[in-house]
Amino acid sequence: MARIEEPLDAKILVSMRSDKLHYLERLKTHLPEMLLNSYELRSFDTDQAKKAIAQPASLDGDGFISPVFTIREEVLDELVGFLEDKITRRIDPSQLQIVCQHIERRMMEREKKIKK
Repeated sequence: MARIEEPLDAKILVSMRSDKLHYLERLKTHLPEMLLNSYELRSFDTDQAKKAIAQPASLDGDGFISPVFTIREEVLDELVGFLEDKITRRIDPSQLQIVCQHIERRMMEREKKIKK
């Protein structure tokens, strides 16, 4: 029980939609510094979305578990066209993340098949 009452040196990253941010107010008395460093990730325009898809896929490094791959421009156009809001022409980052995770998983599966 004494361990539970010791101060905990930890950092927490919370990601949530802005319309749900009010739920954090309930924790403000227990974690007064929670909202001191908050950032809003706004929606992307077409070029930003294409870069967010293509650039990470092309990065090479020891810390990555997925292979390096490129995405053809016509595929990028199709993805962005599918994801963009038809009124604002903007792309929601959370939807983009879901699609990119799917693509990355598929590329990793493909890489495993090639190596067999």
